[in-house]
Amino acid sequence: MKLTDKILLRKRAIIETVNDQLKTFLKLNRHATEMPEIF
Repeated sequence: MKLTDKILLRKRAIIETVNDQLKTFLKLNRHATEMPEIF
């Protein structure tokens, strides 16, 4: 495997990880705002 391919794969993995974390955060944030106030 070429070095450039390894670098591109690493960048892609980082981008996908960040995207997954953002999606999870946004889902949690949206869910929290949809919940009625308990207090």
